[in-house]
Amino acid sequence: MKIGVKVGPTDWESTFEQITPECVEIWFRLDWADRYDRLINYLTQQHIPFGLHYWDAIEGKYFPSFLSARDGLAEKTFTSLCRTLELAGHWQAHYVNFHPESYRVSLLDLDKHIIRTLDQEKPIDRDAGFAQLMRFMPRIRQFALERNVVPFIETVPRFLPSDFDYEGRSNVVPMQAEGMETAKYFELAKAGYPICLDIGHTIAQQISEDRQFLFTYVLDTALQLRDAVGLIHVTTNLPPFNGVDSHQGVTEQDFASGVLPDREQMKSLLAVFRATDTWLVPEPQMNAKVQNFRALEKLVGELGNAN
Repeated sequence: MKIGVKVGPTDWESTFEQITPECVEIWFRLDWADRYDRLINYLTQQHIPFGLHYWDAIEGKYFPSFLSARDGLAEKTFTSLCRTLELAGHWQAHYVNFHPESYRVSLLDLDKHIIRTLDQEKPIDRDAGFAQLMRFMPRIRQFALERNVVPFIETVPRFLPSDFDYEGRSNVVPMQAEGMETAKYFELAKAGYPICLDIGHTIAQQISEDRQFLFTYVLDTALQLRDAVGLIHVTTNLPPFNGVDSHQGVTEQDFASGVLPDREQMKSLLAVFRATDTWLVPEPQMNAKVQNFRALEKLVGELGNAN
């Protein structure tokens, strides 16, 4: 396993003054593409491998989605993702990570960190949405492979947060977007598509206060997806476990606050991937990145003691 850190165009210098990661994930906004040149140059000069986590607002307002029935949204998402894959190939990035996202349409304001799902009671057709995604997946894979980029598709929560400024524990207001269910990733894995396992997202596919049930759910998912997973977002969730993740970390302070998975559970979960080349990238609040990188190093160092 490789232990990494996630950075953006404003915090990378202060982060790398304190730690030297084995790999890096870049929080990448397509509309900010010209803001990443110095960061890319630094990583290239330091020979640190990196990937891009794709973000964009389609038509300036819609959350990207390959599942939505909204006319043209999936095709426009594909075009936007391909522009990111093109840049990734030019920069020699290892991967682009993207969300398939939700069956319902959501508005996205990347500047204000606001998400609003439209028609939250509207019936959805999961089979039709997934079939639509599967029509795009071969095109995505071919476009990515031609540029020597791995296209990771990330596990997502059932609901979206009303905002993603997680300092305020925004998931108490879930947007009922209905993200793609975990079982669909098993089908993607069988078809040979590479997966990003987001731990907090996967837990948030289920709504329950039964902590053992939720941990067993994410552990079983990891075991079934093990051979397809090349990237893990190492996150934990605070209660209430209401279908939205909360982007907590793996520090002692996090574990003392009652996050799921707890410390020993997290070690057991990571141990599934102990003998692999999987990248591990924490996704805590911005001001806790360095602490979480160091805490993850310690956890991984203890995996010999995991059950």
